[in-house]
Amino acid sequence: NAPNLYLQLLSQLCRLLHNSAFREQLLSASSTREIVQLFKQEPDNATPCMAMA
Repeated sequence: NAPNLYLQLLSQLCRLLHNSAFREQLLSASSTREIVQLFKQEPDNATPCMAMA
């Protein structure tokens, strides 16, 4: 189901971006390859995303 997959992807991205260490690594990456590697090495059990006001 495409909408469900889309929402799961957004949820996972939200969890990752709430991790300040991950954000810093992402911002300091100098290539697309480094960015892809950062996403690949992150565990699937990231902290749940807090609702944004």
